[in-house]
Amino acid sequence: MIHDDHPGICAMKSIARFHVWWPGLDSDIERHVRSCLTCQTHQPAPPEVPLIPWNMPNEPWAPIHVDLAGPFMGHWPVVVDAHSKWLDVIPIRSTTTAGVVKHCRRLFANFGLPTYIVSDNGPQFTSEEFKIFCQLNNIVHIKATPYHMKTNGLAEKTNNGDDVELALQRFLCSYRNTSHSTTGRCPAELLIGHRLGTK
Repeated sequence: MIHDDHPGICAMKSIARFHVWWPGLDSDIERHVRSCLTCQTHQPAPPEVPLIPWNMPNEPWAPIHVDLAGPFMGHWPVVVDAHSKWLDVIPIRSTTTAGVVKHCRRLFANFGLPTYIVSDNGPQFTSEEFKIFCQLNNIVHIKATPYHMKTNGLAEKTNNGDDVELALQRFLCSYRNTSHSTTGRCPAELLIGHRLGTK
């Protein structure tokens, strides 16, 4: 049950420790995940070069990292809050600047305006329309280094699957309730002050 969403070794240990404990828990989980074909097939490749980490922000929504995933069953903006590690992925109809701005407005209506947006150099993010949108909302837009998309790693590393919408929603709930290795707390606690209700 704690392995249903294939969260990986560290996240699975965190989930298990929150709910249960048994002698040898860590080694049992490590062995189980290493023997899981799905986990081994979909685990990300090790980074090619060491990445320079972003400074840990002191507050939520400063910065957020944005990337577009797709096309698979549509296009999906992947948004990650650098402070809480909150992950947001919702399908959109249009990948034009207007479509991305519309999605950002819906997201910001729920969580407020971010201080910074980090994105790749896709046409949606380099357009004059997106520049004006950021200026009007006092958002600093930081573009990832061209030809080195890993500089937007928070959004990029979540943008590599082909799950259907239901599986995505289950994953998001699980991810948001799992302690993150860099913060020691789950994204839901850091962004909205409590864990999400689950079955």
